Amino acid sequence: MGQHQRTSSTHLPILYNHLLNCIFNNPHYNKSPFKNVVEELRTKHNQYTIIVPSAFVLNEFYDPATEGSSNRVLLKELCYNNEEFIKSHIIQTGSPVSSTITPISKEQLVIYKTMDNKQVLLKNRMIYTGKGFRRSLKLKILAVSYFRSFCDYFPKGSQFMLVHIESTLFGGQPYIKSSLPLAPILNVNDSSTASKSNSLTLESINNKIKNESVTFEKLLRNFPLLARAVGDKFNRLFHHNNHQFYGLRSNTRKKLEHIKIEFHKILDEAFKIILDSVKEERPNGEATYNLINHIISIHPNLNLDKLVHEYVELNLYDVLWSQLIYQYNYPNDDKADYDPSATKVMTSAKYEQLSCLSLNQLDVPLNKPWQLNELHHRIYQAVQELKKLSTSSTTTSTLAAKMQIIYNTINILTNPSQHAPMAPDLVIDADTLMALLIMTIVHAKVDNFEAHLFYIESFSASDVVCDGHFSYIMSTLDAVICHLSDNDKGLNTLIQSSQQNLELWSAIFELDLVSITKIVESFKNAALLPEQHCLKSRNISGEGALTFALKANNYDVYKLLLDGNPNWFTIDDILYEKNVVTNQNLLMCALLEETKEQIVLDLLETITENATVKEQQAYYNMQDLSGRSIGHYLFHNMSLISKIGHLIDWELRDRNTHTPLFSLCRCYDHPEYIELVQAGFEAVYLQLDKMRNNHNQNICSNGTKIETDACKDARDGIHINNDNSSRGIDFEKHIDKNGNTLLHVILKGIPETRILSRELNLIDVNISNYRHLTPLMLYVKYGRLENLESILADNRLDFLAEDPSTHYNIFDYLSFLAGRYAKENVEKIEKKLIEFYFSHYFPFEAHYKLVALNGKYDPSTRDWYIYYRAEDQKALRPKSLNSLKHILYLEKLQRPFTTFIDSDIFWRNYATNISTTPMFHKLRVNSLIHRLNILFQSVACQNIGDSRANDLFNRFLTNDEDELVLELKKKITDLLELKKLKLGEVKLKVGQVQEIEYFLDYCLDEMRRAIQIFSKLSKVAIIGEQKQIDVQNVENSLLYRFDVERFFQPFKTLTENETLVRVSGSLGNFGDYLVWIELAGKELLKNIFKISADIQTWKDLYHAIYTINRDLRSMEYPTGSLPTASSNAKETDPKALLREGGNTLSRTPTNSSDYTACNFDVPNTVVDDNEGIFNLLASSKRSKYKKLVVARADLVKQIMKLNVDIKWLHEIIATELSQFIKFRGRFLEFSTKLFVNEEMRSLRKRKLELEKFLYKVKNS
Repeated sequence: MGQHQRTSSTHLPILYNHLLNCIFNNPHYNKSPFKNVVEELRTKHNQYTIIVPSAFVLNEFYDPATEGSSNRVLLKELCYNNEEFIKSHIIQTGSPVSSTITPISKEQLVIYKTMDNKQVLLKNRMIYTGKGFRRSLKLKILAVSYFRSFCDYFPKGSQFMLVHIESTLFGGQPYIKSSLPLAPILNVNDSSTASKSNSLTLESINNKIKNESVTFEKLLRNFPLLARAVGDKFNRLFHHNNHQFYGLRSNTRKKLEHIKIEFHKILDEAFKIILDSVKEERPNGEATYNLINHIISIHPNLNLDKLVHEYVELNLYDVLWSQLIYQYNYPNDDKADYDPSATKVMTSAKYEQLSCLSLNQLDVPLNKPWQLNELHHRIYQAVQELKKLSTSSTTTSTLAAKMQIIYNTINILTNPSQHAPMAPDLVIDADTLMALLIMTIVHAKVDNFEAHLFYIESFSASDVVCDGHFSYIMSTLDAVICHLSDNDKGLNTLIQSSQQNLELWSAIFELDLVSITKIVESFKNAALLPEQHCLKSRNISGEGALTFALKANNYDVYKLLLDGNPNWFTIDDILYEKNVVTNQNLLMCALLEETKEQIVLDLLETITENATVKEQQAYYNMQDLSGRSIGHYLFHNMSLISKIGHLIDWELRDRNTHTPLFSLCRCYDHPEYIELVQAGFEAVYLQLDKMRNNHNQNICSNGTKIETDACKDARDGIHINNDNSSRGIDFEKHIDKNGNTLLHVILKGIPETRILSRELNLIDVNISNYRHLTPLMLYVKYGRLENLESILADNRLDFLAEDPSTHYNIFDYLSFLAGRYAKENVEKIEKKLIEFYFSHYFPFEAHYKLVALNGKYDPSTRDWYIYYRAEDQKALRPKSLNSLKHILYLEKLQRPFTTFIDSDIFWRNYATNISTTPMFHKLRVNSLIHRLNILFQSVACQNIGDSRANDLFNRFLTNDEDELVLELKKKITDLLELKKLKLGEVKLKVGQVQEIEYFLDYCLDEMRRAIQIFSKLSKVAIIGEQKQIDVQNVENSLLYRFDVERFFQPFKTLTENETLVRVSGSLGNFGDYLVWIELAGKELLKNIFKISADIQTWKDLYHAIYTINRDLRSMEYPTGSLPTASSNAKETDPKALLREGGNTLSRTPTNSSDYTACNFDVPNTVVDDNEGIFNLLASSKRSKYKKLVVARADLVKQIMKLNVDIKWLHEIIATELSQFIKFRGRFLEFSTKLFVNEEMRSLRKRKLELEKFLYKVKNS
């Protein structure tokens, strides 16, 4: 069956999606398994929604039910052979099983039945299979759309609701499945022995981690026997009423060694508790012993002594730490004699004295600027780590936490920075480490630092104390403390250096030129500054005197420092001076602080004159902590763009994915915004032109001896637009994390930036951000009038694009502006949009123009309201769908025999009394608005120069909804009758009727041919749209997979990507217009049939009257006396027949007919009884005569009415036919123009995508 379906030539080209093909393009629709499905959809298509799987899945995947079979069945075969598969993908949206709304997220959950009574759940753009399905699946909804039917077995113009999903509701497996395992990741330098050793090392590491996670407290929790054996004894040992160790709980002065001894006594008691618990004489002693052995077997290399030691220390931490704090904070008056180890060296006063100490004053053997930056960065990180000792959280109030902090601090100081190390090969020797630790301790300002060190040294386990690395760390820290003690000779030097730094920095911030001059003059004659001089000092963040001068924002201070001696500050000192915390250099700091332009230009001049171009590029594009370069901060000083813009990497992204050009466009509060973005774009264009010219020059230097035109142009500086190396801005590199492009974020100045007008710019004006907003939608949403004017002038614009998730169009966003912006600005935006619509989507020569903009749902009335605008009016009252139905009904009633579409046909796809899925609510109204606008366009085309279009539009513009429909119906009926009466006396002869009939027969043939032509055209257009969609989807997938990063992505990526799914094409809308012409022609055809039926009735009446007249003549004249020749000559003329009827019939002209009946009087004579049978026969003859006269009078009345109706209808149809001939030409021309414009826009977009692809290929 499926094979026959695909080889048959009796249907239109096969659709790529086989499920749609088997429903809408099936020559065997009246046979199983399609018959029941098609019949149900034919009669109730508004009550069903078709779930459409990805065409890629249907063609490439197979049915999971046949996975284990030798003959696997492709899913596309199920579309032609399996009725269950087809019915399972059609849901009854007209009658949902249940519908609920979640209380918090307000998501709507709706359960529907399929055509074969299975259940599916729709929730948050996802579909879930339920009752009746063999597999429970969760599938992503990619899009929703309407499918235009083109087949003859569905009603003409019917549209079906589609929900596109990533796979089928039956599931699907890739047809080609790789059976090869993934190759292991190997190191080519490793041998098999090395691999084995690595695995052993990994195993040992895992065991170590496993053992380190074990604590004695966990053992007590996990093994109740052990807890019962030792738990109570440990509780008594640590209890505060334990008088055996009362000395640790009393805050009295004592030596630190005494505290240490007391701790070890308690530790010995703890060990004794463990040993006593495993003695044989103890209850459960043997069981405890076996348990401990079992624990050791579970955790190899477990040190139980260490666990007990840590357990004791943890329980005594508060007691021990409070004792240490008390002893160290005791006055130092006699500590030298009583207990020198308890002397507090690092006091608050000393921290204050050394607060401005700089690394260059500690005799560090490293003096390169980039090396010092790396050291300062390490110091800052180490300070932040060491400061954790000052916190009193539970994570730092343990011995293990203190040790970890010390370890981390040393690691930070001795290892390169994790993020962008400035000197990764830097070697830290012992002297350097001492200097780094001094800076770290001095600036961390940890109170009671000595107490922390004593605690670590005195209360650690024996294996830790004996560790060589740990011992070296602690001895180094002791040396630092000793170096900073009052007994050390170098302390005064450090304090003096810190004081000099403080004086210099204070003088700079206080703008004390006298003090600064004094400091500068003291070494003015020196060729080089000493490395320890305060002018080379830096704070903990790496900021030096020049940075402070920029922040002081005083040109005299800056020049005094920089020009004091040219040899004092080299170009390296200037380039590498930066804040190591934020990684911001001097120029960044100047821009952020908005330093005076004179200072900035002087600094820029210094860099330009002394640094190479590569050094400048590296300097300007250096990124700070937030990923921003100088280019991101150029909006602080716009004049720098023209000076260094050609050296800026405009595609460099910060952590917010903003490029420098993107940042310029987002400076909405800049007073000179247009000049700012113009300067930025011109700098980018200049940079691109230089790249192109360099490329052309390289071609010239490496090419043949003959100098080509391109080489000449490059030599002369001429820009070559058609060169392969030419390119504009790569806008894909300027998209932020929300999907916004430069066109989205720019506030104004589109003409000045040439973002749209520059031919080399590969920009998509209709690109959507991740919220599905196009630039046009954003301009309307945020009231950007200037940008709106610019983008409306671009012929690539998709004006009627909709948000695929909410289905909002541009007029919906226009309606959101009310109350948010100035009324005048909103009116200007509205005027621009309405003018654009009428100039591009409405017949230009139409005198009356009306457009339906958008729809809104009113919860109070539970109805949708359609908003309208006329060309010369502003605010109009919206019409509800109920009112709209009344208007169209009354319009058709007023013009019953025109080409105006019948109301039932117009509302064929919009049964408002039938529910649908929440995803289709707005889409259905948008589709109705589209159809309504086609109605307005057709009326305007059909009645150019006629007032009837204005009459229809006035029904939409006026507020007469209060008038009852029945009253209006009566008025319209009376008006039509009045029009008939105005025709006056109507006389139709047989010849006239025959002429009308001949005219109608000719019109009938012509209309049938025309309708047949438009029917074929509409079919071709509608199926052409499906082929357009198929081709676009395949091309989208191809371009998507051509990307190197996506080429080897799994199949599922293609089916889940919403951006690869197209659901409409330019031929679809064109098909709607062709269908409209066809429907209008069928309306006219129906009217021709109506008058043809009236003419046939007129003929029948005429024949009946003729027969009655003949019978009447036979009663009035004897048979032999009837004239023969004259009688035969007058048979076809009713007037003659009436004249021969004697005195009982006469010709009486009326307003309605040529013939009527006079008063018929039967002789009132008395019948004599003697006459007998003759009187009886005479009475019977008179009765029959009277009946014939009455019957003839009734027929004459009917034919009189038909005379009026035929003449009235003939005039209307003649007029309508003439109008239709003009209308179909105008409307076809208008719709073709719309189609061509839309197709050109679509082709421009595809051309843009291919150009982007070629650009990526060339630059890959």
